[in-house]
Amino acid sequence: MVSYHSPERDKNTILSDIITNEIEVFHWHDDTFDLPDGSIAIAENQACPNQGFTWNNRVVGLQFHPEITQKNADTFFRDSGQKLGSDPYIQSPSEIFSNDQGFAQSSRIMKVILEAMER
Repeated sequence: MVSYHSPERDKNTILSDIITNEIEVFHWHDDTFDLPDGSIAIAENQACPNQGFTWNNRVVGLQFHPEITQKNADTFFRDSGQKLGSDPYIQSPSEIFSNDQGFAQSSRIMKVILEAMER
């Protein structure tokens, strides 16, 4: 999955106000993970069932990349873009880079996640 997609969630955690069905987050992965024992799933979608989790409201694991910047994405494509196949969940570089709102939203999400973790 290389794209902006919305995670789905319905759990009440410290990130419930941040990880909503309305956000789009950047994905760059072709694998997933199993949830750790005692964790709470916080995000999922059709392409990847485990998008993130919290554990004890102190540990956060994310499958997506709220830290993404245009520079990071450019590096991803330059270093690994030639390995991408064709899939409904893979967007082209032009689709990714034309999503200025997605990059700005990612930055806001990362900031709010870190602030939530400080509480």
